[in-house]
Amino acid sequence: MKPIRCLLLAVFALMTPGFGADLGKLQTSFMARYDEANSTRDEQLKQLEASYLGALERHLEKVKASGDLKVVVPVRDEIEAMKAAPDSLPSLKDGADDDLKAMRAKYATARDGVLRQHAGTLIELSDKMEVALRAEEKELTRAGKIDDALAVERMRETLAKDAGILAARERAVAEPSAALAGKPAEWELLLKQGMKVEKQGMHPVGTLSEVAKGGRGFWSRLLTGGDEEDADDVLVTPSPARVSFKPDRPAREIRGKVRRAFPEVTVTLRIKADGKEVFEKTLDWENDEARIDVEFAPAGEIEIEADGDGRRAAWIYWTDFESR
Repeated sequence: MKPIRCLLLAVFALMTPGFGADLGKLQTSFMARYDEANSTRDEQLKQLEASYLGALERHLEKVKASGDLKVVVPVRDEIEAMKAAPDSLPSLKDGADDDLKAMRAKYATARDGVLRQHAGTLIELSDKMEVALRAEEKELTRAGKIDDALAVERMRETLAKDAGILAARERAVAEPSAALAGKPAEWELLLKQGMKVEKQGMHPVGTLSEVAKGGRGFWSRLLTGGDEEDADDVLVTPSPARVSFKPDRPAREIRGKVRRAFPEVTVTLRIKADGKEVFEKTLDWENDEARIDVEFAPAGEIEIEADGDGRRAAWIYWTDFESR
């Protein structure tokens, strides 16, 4: 049994008897997919190593016929190195022919591809588990089940310390994230991802089309300028307001534009990712709008806040407000 399995099972055993059937299923599913990812990587590397070794042995037979010792030795040494430690091959020796160099390069590229794919799988898997555990932890805390919430917190900490996942994240830092995932994640509007109004003042929070009430005279013209195109994709947060989002998958980036529509009221805007502030901007008579372009550690919850000066509500428009 791998270390992460032992640790997660030990933590799970500390929970209140009878609690956590769903969490138990989640844990079992996670460990099954974690082991499956490792097994897939190991099998792919095994096949790759066998294929390269077979190619080397065939190449050795070919170069031996030439009688050129300087060409034969590097091939023989590569075969011995592969049998001893296929994951840490030394540099090719002088005398290696072009065919051997091409074979080594092809093997190295293929091996790196397997490891990149494996790292991407572990990162995605651990991120999803982290989001699920955070949600469970919050629900347990709200229900007053503090010991169970602490047990879930220990599960999150155990997950974060897993050697395999840490290695995958180190690879993600060293290499472009797109290379790990195979393709970049798609940008998605935040207001369509588990949006919840946590706080609002006397004015409603919602999409521009909702707040404008579908064309009711003054409000429609004032809020949309007479143009309601894309009004469903614009979020309006009259201060004071706080809105949270739970993306379908952990978010690492946020982009968009935010502006103060009216009136001339100073308002401070903040964005938090899993409780950590990643953006703050004050809009006033000198600065009516701001661009948002921030990156952060994978987060399962995004929160935005519009904090006015208390005199009047500042109407804030969030456009092209997306995460990925």
